[in-house]
Amino acid sequence: MSPRRFLSSLVICLITLSVPAPSFGQETSDHQLIRTMLTKDQEAFSVGDGPTILDHRGDHYFVASVPLNNGTPDFHGVSLGYTKEDMKTRVLDPEWKGSPGADALQDTVIDFKSQHEIVRIDIQGNYAVAMSRIEDAWNDTTNNVRKLRGWNSLWFLRKIDGHWTYVTAVGGVSSWKNETPLE
Repeated sequence: MSPRRFLSSLVICLITLSVPAPSFGQETSDHQLIRTMLTKDQEAFSVGDGPTILDHRGDHYFVASVPLNNGTPDFHGVSLGYTKEDMKTRVLDPEWKGSPGADALQDTVIDFKSQHEIVRIDIQGNYAVAMSRIEDAWNDTTNNVRKLRGWNSLWFLRKIDGHWTYVTAVGGVSSWKNETPLE
């Protein structure tokens, strides 16, 4: 190899090694499992896969709901939203086809998009708390607007026999809606 080619290769190698790579800080395999669990859960909701939804939740799972007062969560009004038994009735009903999305409004909706992410996870041993952010957006052809709705939920998890399980959730910690006129 010529000295010039060797030097060029060395410079390219050094540049490649010095380019910063994305880092998730303290991201562990448990963090990744919890993130993956939310994705599988949301996919199961969108296609109507009740058994998968229930599999992610502990036997005593329930959801607490927090109302908003002038856009701020009002924890004085917290209430029991539903239990795993309530959820079973809904998601195992043969008529249930999944969460309402584009299919539920197919006559008036174009370009339906849904996204979700875990924005924060704190793990201590076999216990974790996570905050999710879920958003849906679509073009409403009836009103000629692009609609956006989203919410944050708080999840409490426990690792049992090596598997993370939702123990409970607090829904609607915050939520938002927006409409933008279509051109």
